[in-house]
Amino acid sequence: DADFQSVGRVTQLNPAVKSDFDTYGRFNDVVSVAPINVLVTHRSYAWANAGDDKYVIVEYTIKNNGTSAQTNLYAGLCFDWDIMDYSMNKTNEDAAIGLGYAYSTQISGIYAGAKVLTAGGFNHYGIDNIAGGAGGINVANGFTTAQKYTTLTTARANAGVTGTGNDVLDVVSTGPYSINAGDSIIVAFAVIAGDELTDLTTSAVNAQIKYDGITAINTIEPVNFSGISFQPNPANTFASLTFTLSRFAAVKIKLYNAVGVEVDQVSGNYAAGKQTIKFDTSKHSAGLYYAVVSSDTNSQTVKLIINK
Repeated sequence: DADFQSVGRVTQLNPAVKSDFDTYGRFNDVVSVAPINVLVTHRSYAWANAGDDKYVIVEYTIKNNGTSAQTNLYAGLCFDWDIMDYSMNKTNEDAAIGLGYAYSTQISGIYAGAKVLTAGGFNHYGIDNIAGGAGGINVANGFTTAQKYTTLTTARANAGVTGTGNDVLDVVSTGPYSINAGDSIIVAFAVIAGDELTDLTTSAVNAQIKYDGITAINTIEPVNFSGISFQPNPANTFASLTFTLSRFAAVKIKLYNAVGVEVDQVSGNYAAGKQTIKFDTSKHSAGLYYAVVSSDTNSQTVKLIINK
């Protein structure tokens, strides 16, 4: 909450495009006291069929919105699983398949983990969530930014090694990456549950196969706009901008006057199909205006005349 804010609420894509249940959302880090200046587009995919129903794929397109290159950038997920009796948990990893996981040492103890699906490196750090940290970082008094970076960049496969285990967390990450200004990278993970270790690793392998096999899952499908127009045009007190989207997308509309000064803006997540957005033109002077309708992959401009 201190480092990221939502700029596009997570929304279900209906109908789904890639899986049985697709979602889309966006967030950035401008609220951080030391922002990296990234815009992150989040997508998730889930399936109902046997063999693919024990994992969810999460994918992040990380764009460098700054003016200089970012280096030594890592991306990861932190989990506080609390499996069954949380005081009897351990962590481990299968580095060969990029999987970090936690499990309960109780009888018929179950498993949960995360697997890196994209190229770029694998790191797993097990955290002992007890006073002193048992030789690792100590998060009993808080999880600092420096400690987070340590877990993203340093290997520690095992936590809860004593006896039947203890309260643990773990971090699965990928990196390092370098991102030039204006460029993006894509990282993806499978978040997995398993009845036992073989079940967990089987789902991890299935998730990799699924991710690799989905056509263009690692690309942002172009957004096409059609039928863009203002009605009425010329306008007096209001004007409705209509357009049709080829797919669900985050869309921003900026209205500029004749000398290029932005005078109005509307943005949001919109479903595929026809959309209508109403502008209050009574607050603007008479003259020629331009509306720029844009998404991640496309933009178009339409003229508007305001009469008084």
